[in-house]
Amino acid sequence: MIVLLSPSKNLHNIPQPAHRHSLPRMPEESAMLIESLKKLKPAQIQELMDINDNLARLNYNRYHTFTWPHTGDNSTAAIYTFRGEVYQGFDANTMTKAQAEQADKYVRILSGLYGVLRPLDLIQPYRLEMSTALKTGKAKNLYQFWGKKITDLLIQDIEATKSKEVINLASQEYMGAVQLDKLSVPVIDISF
Repeated sequence: MIVLLSPSKNLHNIPQPAHRHSLPRMPEESAMLIESLKKLKPAQIQELMDINDNLARLNYNRYHTFTWPHTGDNSTAAIYTFRGEVYQGFDANTMTKAQAEQADKYVRILSGLYGVLRPLDLIQPYRLEMSTALKTGKAKNLYQFWGKKITDLLIQDIEATKSKEVINLASQEYMGAVQLDKLSVPVIDISF
């Protein structure tokens, strides 16, 4: 089974060591989004994301210090970066190597910036919710920007893991980026 999660708005700023890490699988797309975000002033970010001035300035600085490629020196594995309730439940710092590998194989995090993340993919702190109307290229929002790319990557993951179902723990906002009718397995929605 593949388990889908939403990212968390709350992030750790202190890097946590991972026994192994991987890289996000759609770096070109993420770089395009960062370039679009770098063109915005803090006030524009504040309006676009409906956030306060402090958060707008914080994210303005994050976008302008965003670096590629992600390395263990400038990034942290996603499972150690996100701090929301689901991620606190993972308690990643107590996971064994085998447990972290199992999570990395079957858990996917839908992301406005990275598309689809595995738990051990390196990321840098960011804020970009899937419902953001960020114009990038010909796309008027992130749903148009990601199009079928997120779904295609999930299909690859379903096939690679021989999964028989997808367990959806992600919010409707993030599931809106997945073309459910294209998945070859049933999606089981969990509401809480």
